[in-house]
Amino acid sequence: MNQLKCVRLSLLVLAALAACSSRLQLLLFNNSGDPVNVQLERKTMLIAAGQSAQFDYPGPNERWTLHISIGRCEIEYVVPSSLEHVPTRPYDVPLKAQLERDLSIFLLPAEAKTITDVGSLRSLQVEGFPLEAKSRTCR
Repeated sequence: MNQLKCVRLSLLVLAALAACSSRLQLLLFNNSGDPVNVQLERKTMLIAAGQSAQFDYPGPNERWTLHISIGRCEIEYVVPSSLEHVPTRPYDVPLKAQLERDLSIFLLPAEAKTITDVGSLRSLQVEGFPLEAKSRTCR
């Protein structure tokens, strides 16, 4: 009887740990040539041209959308909600992506540390990537 209670308790602890796991992080490199603002749930993050910033991958609370403003334009992307198809990466390394001059977003390899030539990364792109703008509004 005690063994059954231990098994149940272990399963409960595992379920609780899975529910508390941290969200996937996205490291976005800005290769657009201009500063961009990424609008998150409660804040806006500025990424200077040629720089990068890390933030939570937009999840269900954001309706799987990424909002970026550049100059006088606001761009909305719908990001893949399932990441099963994303190439394998170490657990503690964020998903890396790069915003290009044409405003498409490419996946980068896990070892990327700076702006990368995406021309050689076509084979790394999986379903949903490169991300293209769902909508663009310019004032």
